Amino acid sequence: MTATTDSEGDGGTISMETDEGKTVMSVGDKAEADLPYGLSVYPGGKVIQNVTASGNGGSGVMVNFTSKASPANVIAHYKKFAADNGFKLEGEATINDMMTIGAKKGDDSFQVMAQAGTDDQKGQTSVMVMAGMPG
Repeated sequence: MTATTDSEGDGGTISMETDEGKTVMSVGDKAEADLPYGLSVYPGGKVIQNVTASGNGGSGVMVNFTSKASPANVIAHYKKFAADNGFKLEGEATINDMMTIGAKKGDDSFQVMAQAGTDDQKGQTSVMVMAGMPG
């Protein structure tokens, strides 16, 4: 296994690679969204973390970001993306201040979770977008 790090300022990147795959995690100033299928961060969102992984049989990505939009508006945005791009909603749930959806098109899929901030995070929505791709 090889591992590398790159950090400066308020952020950094960690990469790990084996014969079976590779994982890259970027946080802070180094984090940029790296989403497939034309997915993007909700307009005005601030990326906190991006994790990509690949290996035998596929790859995936997880992007965490914050937004000033409500969880309902964030979820509506990704539901529209799904409908406009041929993805079928596979699941949808609301639990207290957290909303989530899952969508699929063939072997491609993505999930979005949006949760309203509390206490010192009030007015911020935490969002996680995950997408997986077969190999």
